[in-house]
Parts: sequence; C-alpha cells; structure tokens
Amino acid sequence: MQTTERNYSKGDIIFREGEPSSSAFMIVKGQVGLFKKKLVGSKFKMIPLETLSSGDIIGEMGIFDHSARSSTARALGPVILNVIKQDSFREALKDKPEVALDVINNLAERLRNSSEMAVSPMSGDQLKARKKISIGSGSIKERPLNSTSIQKSLWESILGLFKKSTHKRYLLEFRVTRLKGDKEGIQTANLVRALSKQRGANVEVYHEHVVGESKENNEDISLKSALLSARELLEKDNADLLIWGEISEVGSVINLRFTTRNSYEDHPGSFLTSDRLALPINFGPELARLLCATAVASVVPSHETQRLLIKPLLLPALDFEQKNQQEPPKDLTLKDQISIQICYANIIALIGHYMHDLNLTTKAANLYQENLDMISKETDRNTWANILLHLCRIRQLFGDKSRDIKILTECIDNYQDLLEDFNKDDCPQEWAAIQYRIGNTLYNLDDLRGETVELKNSIQYYQRALEVYTKFDAPQKWSDIKNSLGRVLQVWGDLARNSKIIDKAISECQQSLQVRSMAKNPILWAATKNNMGSALFLRGRLKNDENNLNTAIDAFNDALKVYRSYDAQRLIRITERNLLKVNNLKKIRLAKGSTPIFWEQKIVGGGNKPSRKISRETSNYVSN
Repeated sequence: MQTTERNYSKGDIIFREGEPSSSAFMIVKGQVGLFKKKLVGSKFKMIPLETLSSGDIIGEMGIFDHSARSSTARALGPVILNVIKQDSFREALKDKPEVALDVINNLAERLRNSSEMAVSPMSGDQLKARKKISIGSGSIKERPLNSTSIQKSLWESILGLFKKSTHKRYLLEFRVTRLKGDKEGIQTANLVRALSKQRGANVEVYHEHVVGESKENNEDISLKSALLSARELLEKDNADLLIWGEISEVGSVINLRFTTRNSYEDHPGSFLTSDRLALPINFGPELARLLCATAVASVVPSHETQRLLIKPLLLPALDFEQKNQQEPPKDLTLKDQISIQICYANIIALIGHYMHDLNLTTKAANLYQENLDMISKETDRNTWANILLHLCRIRQLFGDKSRDIKILTECIDNYQDLLEDFNKDDCPQEWAAIQYRIGNTLYNLDDLRGETVELKNSIQYYQRALEVYTKFDAPQKWSDIKNSLGRVLQVWGDLARNSKIIDKAISECQQSLQVRSMAKNPILWAATKNNMGSALFLRGRLKNDENNLNTAIDAFNDALKVYRSYDAQRLIRITERNLLKVNNLKKIRLAKGSTPIFWEQKIVGGGNKPSRKISRETSNYVSN
C-alpha cells in the first residue's frame, strides 16, 4: 500500500472540521490533538476531544468515503504522518479480503461511538481518564516511542486499528419480536438462530410481539398501527431493523415484516412497508440465506459509510441466487411463493442500484414482471400493487435514461392507478413517494415534449408530496423536493420571463440549503448551489443586475469546489462552461432582448433548459 510522508510543526492544522476528506493519517512521530467547535455562551470555542500519539490513525473515515471531517486535527508539537489515500487502501483490501469483515464491524463501532459522544468541555484530568479506541487495545495507554512501534508496517497498524474490542458494536443491529402464534417460541428461536449467522449483524430478541389494532373486527394486525409500534421499539433501542410477524393459522408458514426507523428511501430495490417474506416453518439453509439477505437489504442506512459497507454483505445472496436459481417451495401458496420471488428481486435491484449495473436492474425488472403476470388486479390487488410499484421504479429509470416518452407516460398512468392502493391515510410514505415520482416524470416529459402545462402539473405533485415529507419528519426528502421545485420554477420563470417565478425558484433553493450542507451532503449541496446559480443568472439577465450575476458566480464556484474535491470530471466540465457563460454575460452586459444563453443539460439536481415560447396565460403563475 503506497503512502506519503508529511511533516508538521507545532500548531499546524492537519485538517479542519467540515472539510471534505479522502485520506487517513497514521502518526509516525509526535502527538496530534482533535478538537470540535462548540457554541459556549455567545462564542464558538474549540473543545479538546482527545490526544493521539505514534501508531494511532486519524481521519480514518476518509479512506471509506468523502464525508466531511467531524473534527479539527492540530499538531501539538513536531509531527510526522503517513498519508493513507482512499484508492490505495481499497486496493489493499482487495488483496486481503479476509480483513474486510473486521474492518466493517469495527468501523461501525467507531461510527456509533462517535455519533453517541456528546461534546462538552473537559479538564486535563478528564481527558487523560477518557477511554479511546487505539491500535491493539480497547483503551489508549501511555507508551514510550520505540523502534518497534515506528517500524511496524502500515498494514499491521490498520489491522490493529480494527482489532476487536471488549465492547463490541456491529455494523447492523437487528431486533426480533416474538412471532404472534408462536406459543412455545420455537419458530422465533429458529429465526434468531438463522439471522445470527449474518456477518456484521448483532441480533437481539424482544419476548413480546408487535401490537397493532385489529382491523374490521378480524384477527389481522392493522399494518399502520403495527408499524408505529415497531418504530417505537427501534427508536428506544437505537437499532437498524425490527423483524416481526406471525405464524399462519394452520401453523405451516411464517409471515415476516421488516421495519426500519424511517421509510423514506425510494429507489429500485428499496423495500416497501407492505413488503413481506413468507417462509415455511423449519425452513432450510437456502431460505435462511434469503432471510439474512432480505434483512440486510431492508435496512435504510443512517449514513453514507453504512451504505457503503452494506454493499458487500448483499453480494453473497446474489451469487447464491445466480448459481442455484432457487425456486420457492412448492407446498407454499402462490401468494407466498411470490413473496419470496419479490424479495429476491428487491435484493437484485438494490445491488444494481448500488453498483449502477443496468444488467442487474433489468434482471430484477424481468423477475417483477414474471410475478406480476401470475396474478391479477382483481384477484389480489394488494400484491399486484406492491409488485407494480417496484416495477415502475425501474421502468421510470429506464424511461429517463432512454428519454422514451411512451415509457414515461405509461409510468404516470400506473402511478395514478397506484394512488388508489397507496392512499395518504393508510400508506403516507408510499403516497408521497408516488407524488414526487409523478412530479419528476412530468418535468422530464416537459423537456421531451416542450408542453409547459406539464411544468405546472409537476409543481402541484411536488407540493402534495410536501404534505407528508416535512422538514421536521423527513428533512432530507423535504430538501430534495425543495430543490426540485427550485429547478422547475427557474425553467418556468425563464420561459415566462417572470421575475416573481424566478424569485420563488431562488427561495426554494435557499430552503433546500437549510438541510443540505457541504459537510453532510456535499454532492447534493453542490447540485442545489448549481441550481441556485442558474436562477440567479436568470434574474440578473432579466433585471440587468450585476449583483445577481456576481452571486451566481459565487454559487457556481461553491459547486465547483465540491466537484473538484470528488474529481467529478463531467460535473466539473458542465459547471465550468456554465460559469464561463455567466462571466461572458457579465462582461458584455447583454441587453434583455438579445440572443438567449443556452445552458448545459443534465446538471445533477439542477440546471436550466433551453428557452422556448410560452403561452401568455401561464406566464403569471407563481407557486404558493
């Protein structure tokens, strides 16, 4: 593994809190202090977190993703560091795959510990007493600098960093409730035994079952009420997934549900709250593998690093499915067999989504379609609706990529039909996700057809989605929709030459940036900055206002900094060309009626479309 050596003097800043990261550092000689900014009274102060010495590694998150630095590192004296680049570390992992699991498990431990750590002023004695993760032990110890520790290979140091500690934490925390109808607890125990074989997961049992209100005086659990009960248990235990369900009346089938703390994920392969998995009692090892993969795939990652580390846990399920072409047990009902096939399809689609593999995505779509063809809307409407929604997610993806008007139009028709099944009262998350998808599809159809009425309709669907996705309950989804509204409104404002609509576009982008930040969501933050830069340019051109143009330049430069830090060459080129056009406009101060500027297309999360004529009756529209 290639490294480079750097030297620092006392007081030098190694990295600052909030900066993008792409590398870690091993301390060869000297001491480094970690500090975090905290508001104390009316002023911000740098609060000391810990002091690290030779052999320790700092900034380890940088070798897994480009997440922002969570603290500031400062040299407390002369310091020599070895720099570990992300690509070099990943190549080393490929050569030593047996290390990957320890890396996953113990990085998760560090993540959970750091997320639970409250920053507060500490005395020197408190800092000395504080326990920390260190190479080779669960707590840091004062140790003399000797030739043995200096000469230790970098790879051995990384292995030591991730050595198991006495207080083990896991990448995934699963909870299982006692199955309803399992009086002796035998099937619940079998379930836990199977899940406990999942690498990187810790499984614990609740002895009570999930409680929900009965529906229409029968024994069925109200799904909505049960979900609320399940999420309360998850919040209480800070766990990732709750697996619950019941044994059928005849005692031959286990019906399982998988509940996460939030269900705001909406992409190919993401599980619906109404998805289930039916397994025969005393199921064998093949279905146990499916159970574990389904549990992993059901988890909604709480941060990007967890998302990154979940991916390799799903690949064995894909390999097993491809090699064995496992058929569901024939003694199950058709509905239960389909539940198994849909879980397989979800896993395949999710891996395809993570790996940007359209072949896997296509395979999942074919599997959805095969199972959809086995049932009808009239005979089993709930199962039919579930499968169709999964399938439409992929169809919309293909329609967007191929710019196929027919596919996108069919998606809208299907989504409209699905709103009857996923209504706002019983399925608010799915209802809002469908509204958002219709809005995005209408926006893309406007680009293809040039019919401005679709822009107006897309805004209405976005606003409906915001009835569920609030800033408080779903801040990330709320900010996504606010960014989409800003994108649509800037296009409309440009077409209508309406400054009020453009002002509203800028406002929507500003609201999105209340949640999107460079520290937590750098690429999304840059996309909104790009979006806002486009709207500011339009206002500056419309009003001949140089201040707006200057602010637009600042917004584009902000986006460029992020894209360059991620080496996102395509986005860099697009943004640089758009920035050049703003600078050119600023120099020559084009008159209002001069030749319009045509923007580069497909800026992620933002960008403008070429100008076109707009009917006068829509030119005064402003979103509420």
